[in-house]
Amino acid sequence: MSGGSRRRPRIAPSRVFQPSASSGLCSSSRSRGRSAPPDGRGRGGRPHRCRRCRCRCRGAWPRGVLSRGGEGCGGEAGLQRPWAAGQQPHGIESFDGARPHGVPLRAWRGAEWRAPDTPRDRSAVLARAARLVAYARDLGLDVIVPLLMVSYATEETHEESVAVLAGAGAGELTLFDGPGAMSPEAFAHLVRLTKARAPRVEVGLHPHNTFGLAVGCAVAAIRAGATAVELSVNGYCGGPGNADLAATALAFEALYGVRTGVRTEALTELAREPT
Repeated sequence: MSGGSRRRPRIAPSRVFQPSASSGLCSSSRSRGRSAPPDGRGRGGRPHRCRRCRCRCRGAWPRGVLSRGGEGCGGEAGLQRPWAAGQQPHGIESFDGARPHGVPLRAWRGAEWRAPDTPRDRSAVLARAARLVAYARDLGLDVIVPLLMVSYATEETHEESVAVLAGAGAGELTLFDGPGAMSPEAFAHLVRLTKARAPRVEVGLHPHNTFGLAVGCAVAAIRAGATAVELSVNGYCGGPGNADLAATALAFEALYGVRTGVRTEALTELAREPT
């Protein structure tokens, strides 16, 4: 689990659909690099060179970004990239947007994650997340906290997380089922459990389509009291994909008479746009 914040208007009950990220792609779809062998050789057994600094990054990903253990990219302070996506600038340039916000570059060198004060167990992670939520609230931000891998959680651990994060000031808790291992009934149950523990907190969900049930999970969760569901155009996302925007919106519009605020007449054209 992790705590985070971003500015976002409050969700009206009639506007429960949020395509997840730009161009209809969820955040996990940005991580599509393929790892190279640990000896740093790329396709065809040739040593791979960084796209920008041209150094020989040992263990670099073929799309040129992630070095192993801080090695490689010596020409740019040995920075490690958090993911290998080809869609972002390499090395120093990737931090241009973070500098004005005080993001420390040392974090990406790996030193911070190896420090003794890094949380090592669930209770420490939860306490740190609560501090981050409280800090963001003090800055006047609305805070949405994703609860990751909820299909692995027990009811007891989930209720504890909800109580701590809601008590710290989270305005919304998003139930992320990365493996896509929850049935519609399970999602509905988890939404009700969350609402019972924190009645004033909005509940969102991020379902994956592992068993072809992501749309069903979205419908069941909203009917159980959730107010937001993260969708994607054509269901594009990492792994088996997310709940599809068009299918979910039309299910509510046509089958349940719910006005979603989605302009359904534009969905076909949107689905055909090149990404």
